[in-house]
Amino acid sequence: MKRLFILVSVLFGLMQTADAAEFKPYLGGGVGLASLKLDVTGASAGSGSGSTVGGYGSVGFDFGDYAGAELRVGATGNASLTIGGINYDISSDWLVAYLAKLQFPVTEQFRIYALAGATTTKQTVTIKTPGWIWVATGTAKMSETKTKASLGAGIDFQMSDQLYVGAEFMAYGSGLTMATGNLKYTF
Repeated sequence: MKRLFILVSVLFGLMQTADAAEFKPYLGGGVGLASLKLDVTGASAGSGSGSTVGGYGSVGFDFGDYAGAELRVGATGNASLTIGGINYDISSDWLVAYLAKLQFPVTEQFRIYALAGATTTKQTVTIKTPGWIWVATGTAKMSETKTKASLGAGIDFQMSDQLYVGAEFMAYGSGLTMATGNLKYTF
């Protein structure tokens, strides 16, 4: 984690040399399909993943045509899955991602980009036990907050001077991935 912090700090330091006219702040967001992975140990060991809706809001800065930085806050819905005969619900209650962005303009209106950084997520797992005659029905909840490395890639298409639409795939670490459609407004 310390190396990642140093890398991001160096990137931000290099970006400070960008001309003020090339410093472009923006607000954005994305909504799409989220996949949450769960690994279970013990008597019913196994792993599985479930899909649900997920999204985020973002604030960021582009430094010229080739670099940027972004802060995201988001969440997912509940994904249901069964591992070893036991039913689970898993969700990412919230996530905060701090990302550096490298981008390449393919044309004046179209660009590709890559994102790298770290994400802190709070994930909640609910274990739902089936009710049998000799065992009571019940649930148990567990929550965990983790910070992991994040990587992603996407595309942006400029619709007007200030409006962009796009799509991306992002792996937020901790078993959370999202494929989203995005909207971004620059100032």
